[in-house]
Formats: sequence, C-alpha cells, structure tokens
Amino acid sequence: VAHSMHRFPVARLDRAAMVFPELAVIPPGRIVLPQECASEVLSRVFGSSSSSGVVHVELKNPATGGRAYAGLAETFAPQDGAVLAPSWMLRQLFLREGDEVRIRAVSLPMCSFVRLQPHSREFYERIGDRAQAALQEALAPLPALTA
Repeated sequence: VAHSMHRFPVARLDRAAMVFPELAVIPPGRIVLPQECASEVLSRVFGSSSSSGVVHVELKNPATGGRAYAGLAETFAPQDGAVLAPSWMLRQLFLREGDEVRIRAVSLPMCSFVRLQPHSREFYERIGDRAQAALQEALAPLPALTA
C-alpha cells in the first residue's frame, strides 16, 4: 500500500550533519524529510487502519527507476525542500546531491526468514562461531531489508 508521492532534491545526510549536529545521531537506514512532507506521511500512515506503527518510505530515482526503502527519522529537515539521505543510499540509487528523488510512504510486509551467504571464507575467519549473532547485530538497526 503506497500513499502520496513527493519530489524533492536530495542531499547527503552526513554532509548536513556537519552543519546541523543534531542530524549526526540519525540511525542507519533512515532519511530526514521536510516538515510538511513528513507530517503528511505520518498522518496518512497512522490514520490508516492497517498501520503497524512502523513508517517506511520508498525513495525512487526517476531517471533510472532504481528504488530503495528507508525508515523515517524522528526529526525534520532543517531546511524545507530537501530530503536528507545516507551517502550509501545515494550511491545505491545512482544519485548525486541536487538530483531529484521521489518519496512515498509504503507498507512493507514483515519478514519471517532471511538466508544470507557470505561471499568468501574470510567472513567466517574474522567472525568465527559468532556468525549469526554478528549478522543479527549488524542488521538490527536497519528499518528495512529488501531484495
């Protein structure tokens, strides 16, 4: 289920955090929206009967069609008119600062099982017997895990 779509220029969250220190504590995988957009997203999500209490948004690069999913930070962008996203998310979507990104609220199904396979034995050599615990710890702060 998707709600309204907005278009905004995108900016790097880490760069904005140098100017606005309160942004440095945003958890991984979260984006910061302008206040008006965030308020609308929250009212639509929590106003629906199927709300789970978790707010996910889809970021879409209109030029390539690439999509990523993120959680919504519990703060608003200090400047209206820009979405602040982690650098790794911009790279994943082939976006540069100032490029347009489309934002919409989405409802993602809850995952019940994930199978991950390391690319090399080096992972097991470094982690040892703690592979499952290490992966759970690394993935826990992320609001969405999609294929």
